Amino acid sequence: MPPTLAGFIHDSSGTAVTTATVNIYTRNTVTPLINSPSVSATGYWQAAAIAEGRYDVETVDGTTTRRMKYDD
Repeated sequence: MPPTLAGFIHDSSGTAVTTATVNIYTRNTVTPLINSPSVSATGYWQAAAIAEGRYDVETVDGTTTRRMKYDD
């Protein structure tokens, strides 16, 4: 079964950030974009059936961008 990456996006008050964009990249790269799953009303996102490997996950909401690197 192929791997799945998933998580939740919440602001500092615990409210779901439904307007965020999630981008998944191969480790230590910025292209190509591997997957960009949608975010649910609860802030949950899921990238199913991606190839086994190491990935960085970036979240973007307006002017705020956060990147969670595999190596961090």
